[in-house]
Amino acid sequence: FDFCVYLCGQQLRLLVKMKRFGEIVERAQRFVDGLGKTMHNRVSLMFEALWTYSTCQNVVEICEGVQLDQKDGAVRVLAAAKAEFLASARRQLDVLGTMCGRLPDGYFKRSNSRVLTPNETDKGLKDSEPNLTLEPISNPVLAEALASDARFDQVYIRTCEQATQYYLDSGRRRFAQVMQGDIAQLHISRERWADAIRVLHPLIPETGNLGVMDVHLAEQLAVCERYLGHTNTCLALVQRLISSSCFLDSSAQSVYANMLVELAHKVQASQCSTVLFHVGDIVVDYDSESITVNVDVQSDVPVSLDVQRMEAVLVAGDADAQQLEVVLDAHNVCLEPGSTRVALATDSVSCAGRFEVQSVRIFVGNVEFRIPVSNANARRFVRLNAHPTAPHVELRATADSLVVDIQPHEPIDSLRVWVHDAKSQLVFDAQCTVPEGYRVEDGALVVEKVAEPTSVEIRLARQPESGTTSVYAEHTICGDPRMLLDSTDVEFAPPLVLTARKLSPHTLLVRAQCSALSPVRVHELGTCDSPEPIARFLQYGESATAVCAAEGDEVAVSVRFSLLMDAVRMCVYELVARAAAHKLDAHVRY
Repeated sequence: FDFCVYLCGQQLRLLVKMKRFGEIVERAQRFVDGLGKTMHNRVSLMFEALWTYSTCQNVVEICEGVQLDQKDGAVRVLAAAKAEFLASARRQLDVLGTMCGRLPDGYFKRSNSRVLTPNETDKGLKDSEPNLTLEPISNPVLAEALASDARFDQVYIRTCEQATQYYLDSGRRRFAQVMQGDIAQLHISRERWADAIRVLHPLIPETGNLGVMDVHLAEQLAVCERYLGHTNTCLALVQRLISSSCFLDSSAQSVYANMLVELAHKVQASQCSTVLFHVGDIVVDYDSESITVNVDVQSDVPVSLDVQRMEAVLVAGDADAQQLEVVLDAHNVCLEPGSTRVALATDSVSCAGRFEVQSVRIFVGNVEFRIPVSNANARRFVRLNAHPTAPHVELRATADSLVVDIQPHEPIDSLRVWVHDAKSQLVFDAQCTVPEGYRVEDGALVVEKVAEPTSVEIRLARQPESGTTSVYAEHTICGDPRMLLDSTDVEFAPPLVLTARKLSPHTLLVRAQCSALSPVRVHELGTCDSPEPIARFLQYGESATAVCAAEGDEVAVSVRFSLLMDAVRMCVYELVARAAAHKLDAHVRY
């Protein structure tokens, strides 16, 4: 044995002088493996571990500080060889630490790299040499390390860190991750939770799916966070572990599912996005007596989950404008593993039209799990009908006023109506003129005690923006507060711009230009006394003209037209203005 060691040492010394470092690690690896097999069952296990550790460390020290050509890949090959020698040295520390009682009991049950065979448990190693006595050790580092737990941990961690660095230099990131995981497991076994978190946190990807190795590291990190009372962080880790259940056995899945519920009740009230729940089909139940939407929720939690409340948030309006929000909910819902259909309803909101399903919220304990449904790339809409027993509010516009028609299905104690124009600006303000018995407060028309159909005409202080107008109303029936949401197209400004210009003392040119987005049909155009018939549709920006006889400096001109959207009702409107010389009066009656 001594002669074999002597020959190998002389060969390595010669190769060092020749600077053939690649051959050094190759010969050293063959020598360590071959002699290790020869020593097996011929010498004590402790002697074999001591010799292998010292030899591997010496080979790495010989190769330290070597300058190699970066182009031929020799640096990565040498780094990989040194990492393997250090990993082998670390494995000998596992054996020595277990035999001498320096590694904590049960360390290998959760370590990332198991070096013991099923017949070589940590207890079996301790009992393999019952009369074990530490002989004088020539390696001073090992002698000091096996004398105390603190020094052993230092040597163990330093060896793992050196192997980690060389694995990273050689591009073998997963092997480096295994070494770092073993360092963390040693800290956990010693109950050094903060040190373990510091090691584990950089190893786990912040986003994306967890791999099989990531799952094991996340389990270790969850243990540390839980012992330190970091409930929010632990809850996030448990969610990711459950979502990666394909790498967990059934018992571990149940443990983490129960831990999820426990942490949800312990954590302070918080909101978080989740990967555990997904929204499938969304179907409106038009046969229900209330506004009901059936939502299919896919749960990745492997056990039944009791949910205190579930909500669906629906919004009406443009993304860049003010949005009106409707919340449908259900209480005491049991979510089974897989798909569960939940009926979300509301009786306090009357809404009609198309709504975007923005999100679904699931409340478990003190945690609100938020599931985004619509995003910039995919938006989901549903169409809701008006509640059959809710009041109905319609809008009719004139040039300077807005008529609010209220149709109650049952007596209303009080009603407050907010109207937003196409630019999401409030139409009603303090400068509006309202009939006696009504008032405007905080941008809302306030109506008390409505039992019969009522029309309220409000003279506006400014010209609102035409287009899609949103109506939001709060009303109280028998002490029960309810809401009403609606949207409709209201044309506040006249759809035609009427101008007049004198061509001569007795001739007037009258022009009607379309300013509406929808087509307008012009029937007559000219002076009020003798209009000329014109049967023409005008699109936005187009105009119709008429040349009329006019006497005097002031002439009344008019245009009779109908809107395409009102064609069914065959309503014909008249726009009248008074032309004075080359301009029109500012006041226009529509």
